[in-house]
Amino acid sequence: MTNKFKNITKIYKESLVRKILGIKMDKPEKNPNTFLFKCGPIGVPEKYKKILIEPVIGHRSDDYKNTSKNLMNGLTEILNLGENLKPFITTGYASSQFSNIDQLISEDGIVLAVDSGVFSRKAIGEQIKAGIKVHEIKVEYGKTIDLEVLANEFEKVRPEAVYITASNTSTGTYQLKPELREVIGDECLLFVDEVSLMGAYHIDRASLGIDLGFAGTQKGWLLDPGLVVGYISNRASNKIEKSTRPIPQIRNYNELVKSSADGKPFATINTSLVRALEARVYDLWQAGGADAINRRNRELNKIYEKFLEQLRYLSVESFPERKDASPTVGCYKYDSKKIGLYKVQAKLQEDKSLVEGYNGVTIDTGYKNINKLLKEKGLASGRVPLFGHNPRLVERILERQAELIRSNQFWR
Repeated sequence: MTNKFKNITKIYKESLVRKILGIKMDKPEKNPNTFLFKCGPIGVPEKYKKILIEPVIGHRSDDYKNTSKNLMNGLTEILNLGENLKPFITTGYASSQFSNIDQLISEDGIVLAVDSGVFSRKAIGEQIKAGIKVHEIKVEYGKTIDLEVLANEFEKVRPEAVYITASNTSTGTYQLKPELREVIGDECLLFVDEVSLMGAYHIDRASLGIDLGFAGTQKGWLLDPGLVVGYISNRASNKIEKSTRPIPQIRNYNELVKSSADGKPFATINTSLVRALEARVYDLWQAGGADAINRRNRELNKIYEKFLEQLRYLSVESFPERKDASPTVGCYKYDSKKIGLYKVQAKLQEDKSLVEGYNGVTIDTGYKNINKLLKEKGLASGRVPLFGHNPRLVERILERQAELIRSNQFWR
């Protein structure tokens, strides 16, 4: 029997067995091996990819204890947490923290939440499901919170806490205004979703008086998804201590701070991802910490501005006004009758010249809910991650993307 015949027989037998047993699972598809130039998850730089595939270390080992302790020291430094804010890490994704704020609110307490985009909308939904009393302020997508409106609503409900998404990934808006603390006063707690901000843009957490901040690793930290990086203030921590509400250890913020500082996680954690995060934080610290983070961010924004300028004649422009725009998520709108961005994406996915070792690049064609809103006006959106990659890489991708958009063959 020839090898070819043996293979055909084997395939036939396998398909027959699958049919008899009703098995519908197909063989896994091959990874397309394109560099993700999207607003999360993001393409991981080669240095950190290598750490992620190294042999796993045990989460109860001395190696891991040292890694976790060192990482907490590093986070305290580059996030400028000082004495009042304590860092933590935990398994999961940033969205898992949406309703975890219940442990910081009394049973009758109200959270004043700003709905500025898809992810703040999701957060509010999760908080309501968790039994938290939420008073919403709706902001037109693409706009930022009006502080006068915030002040009026604050006076109406006198909330225990304000919840805000700093950089809304879906709309590319920045909501964390420096006057925010002045409006809500000193007593009110402030919870901030920093998911597309942390690691890529430095904010003055002390002057803003943030009591809880958190993010995932798949955006500004330039790593794979799977970890939450956060911090909590001393006064928020004290509220948990005094709370009579039962809080499971696995999500208790005080326990997370302690286990992160001691390197003794409640359960198995992705130690490879923690080690990659340690390396990323160390690199940022060596480069100059907060100053270096924002210096890189300014350079990336200049490249993005150039991209917009090159396409202005095709009516490509920032979705939010630039003064309201996120420093880390470039969200632009364009005439969907003129430009075929999905055609551009398909072409870039075949361009091996852009990122070494990859078959091409997958760009961001905008968030579907925002595109649905824009469709009524004959528009669509695209996004550009300004998360901290090498500026030359970002410039190379955007120049090629702009070149393709300008080409007649990618017009509708």
